[in-house]
Amino acid sequence: MLSVLIPVFNYDIRPLVQILHRQAQQLSQSIEFLVLDDASTDAVLQQQNAKIATLNAVFYQILPQNVGRARIRNLLVEKANYEFLLFMDCDSMPVSDDFLKKYLEHCQPNQLLCGGRVYQTQQPTEADLYLHWHYGSQREAQTAAKRNLQPHFSFMTNNFVAPKAVFAELRFDEILTGYGHEDTIFGLELAKKNIPILHIDNPLQHIGIEKADIFIKKTEQAVKNLLVLEKKYGTLPQIRLLAAFYKLEKYKMVWAARLFYPVFAFFIKRYLQNQQPRLFWFDVYKLLYLIAL
Repeated sequence: MLSVLIPVFNYDIRPLVQILHRQAQQLSQSIEFLVLDDASTDAVLQQQNAKIATLNAVFYQILPQNVGRARIRNLLVEKANYEFLLFMDCDSMPVSDDFLKKYLEHCQPNQLLCGGRVYQTQQPTEADLYLHWHYGSQREAQTAAKRNLQPHFSFMTNNFVAPKAVFAELRFDEILTGYGHEDTIFGLELAKKNIPILHIDNPLQHIGIEKADIFIKKTEQAVKNLLVLEKKYGTLPQIRLLAAFYKLEKYKMVWAARLFYPVFAFFIKRYLQNQQPRLFWFDVYKLLYLIAL
C-alpha cells in the first residue's frame, strides 16, 4: 500500500530507516522502503548505508552520478510498487511512534498529505548553527491549521504522501538542478491542476542543521532558483521575497538597493554569522541578493 521514498547524499540513513522499519512491522498494510544514494562522495558512508538492504522490504541503490534533487525523486517514483508514495528527506526523524500509521489513516485517492516539519526545541550549543535553527523554528515549523490557510504555498517536499496515480500527469520539474524551491514549483503545479493538499500534524524533525556559511550559500542558490520560477510562471506575489521586490519596483527604489548592495551585503553577511542574528536582516540579505541578480 505504501512506498517510502528517501533520497540520500552523504548522510547516515540507517537510524531513520531502522525506526520506520520497526513502525512498519507493527502495521498490517504492505510497506516498502526505497533508498537511492545520489552518488555520495563518502564511500565509507555508502558502505555503511548499504547494510539497510538486509532488512525486509528495503531497497538500496547507489547512482553512478549525481542527478539532483528533482531527478532522484522521479527515479524513486519509477521504482515504487505501491499506490501511495511517502517522500521524506534523509536528514529527518519522526517525532511520534505512529508516524506511518497516521499517514495511512488519512490516505485518499487524488489528495496529497503534508505532515510538516519541526526543529529541536532547545537552541543549539554551537553558535554557528543558530541561524539555520532559528529560521527553521520560526518560518518552517508551522501547525497544520496555519499551513492549510494556503495549502499549496505551504507545501514542503521533506515530508508528504501522494497517490502514485498523481505522478502519471505530474512529476518533479527537473528545471531546478540546485538547492531550493523544488517544493514551491511542485506546489504551483498542484494548484494549476487543482489537486488538493491536506496538511496534517504529523511532522518530521529536521536534524540536519547546517552551519551559517553553508546555510547562507544554499539560500543564495534558492534565490537563483526563484528567478527561474518567475521566468516560468510570471509574477508570484504569494512568495514573500518576490512581493518585497515588486514593492521596491513599484516605488522605483531598486536602483538604490542595487547601488548599496556591495557594502550592505558584506556587513549583513558577517552579522548573520554572529551568535544570534535577527531574521529581519536575513530577509534583507536575501532581498539584496535578489536585486543584485
